Amino acid sequence: MRKCSDSPICRTGVMVSRILFVLALGFATMQMLVPQPVLEYDVPSGDKLMHAAAFFVFGMLARFSFPELRYIVPAAGLALYGTVIEVVQFFLSFRSFSLLDIAADIGGLAMFGVVASLVRVFQKRG
Repeated sequence: MRKCSDSPICRTGVMVSRILFVLALGFATMQMLVPQPVLEYDVPSGDKLMHAAAFFVFGMLARFSFPELRYIVPAAGLALYGTVIEVVQFFLSFRSFSLLDIAADIGGLAMFGVVASLVRVFQKRG
């Protein structure tokens, strides 16, 4: 587990990351729970790519927000968040539930985990 040192720069970075994390989750929650126009994507499965990208960013913000935790802890919380959002959407007449959205959310979190691991490997080598 990493710990943030007592340096002001580290503490400030964690605080900024936490603020961005809360804002991103708040914005995403609002977007996922209000009626949206049906979008046609030029890329097949564009909606799933957007889910994966959003959760990649959530994973990154969570990692920087909670450096003392192993990544699996916030990633599991975010996977639960994505699942809860989909369950809530099931009960909304203007939204729909999708297991593929949940899979894309988890895929985005996993992609960030892989990227972060590769960065650590290359940092140790260099």
